[in-house]
Amino acid sequence: LLFDYLRSAEELERLYAEEYDRWQRGRASAECEVRCFETPSPSGFAQALARKLATDCEVSSEVHWGNEGFCVDVALRHPTRAEDVTLGVLCDGTRFSKAPDRVEWDLFRTAVLEGQGWKLLRLWTPQFFRDPQSAVQAIVAGAAEIVAQAPYPTPEAAPGRERMLN
Repeated sequence: LLFDYLRSAEELERLYAEEYDRWQRGRASAECEVRCFETPSPSGFAQALARKLATDCEVSSEVHWGNEGFCVDVALRHPTRAEDVTLGVLCDGTRFSKAPDRVEWDLFRTAVLEGQGWKLLRLWTPQFFRDPQSAVQAIVAGAAEIVAQAPYPTPEAAPGRERMLN
């Protein structure tokens, strides 16, 4: 009886390993997606950055994520949890036209987003055009660091709750 159990356990382990490998191959071959949401003040730079991240780094993202005034320009998707994001990239300053002082509004927006759990990286277009490779590497490294810190879902990321970053 014990030997039958051990054989069954070994067979289950083998089947699990095969299924996991098949899942990993499928995940790696999945096409990266860039979703652009409508906004009254779009950023062509944010859209181009998201496409570059998808093409060169295989990172899916959502462009213009959130409400007008509190918009995250590029929200990078978690590599294994499609409903979650890892890092928010703020490109240049705010484009929210209703703010009387755009710098003050940008500071306020950043504080509100960070207060809701967002991990943010600010990218200025001159910085990007001086050294695009370093800028992209910083974004990818920032997202990878967040994934490494919280590789599994946390209660904040549970379905039906407010969307938070880990």
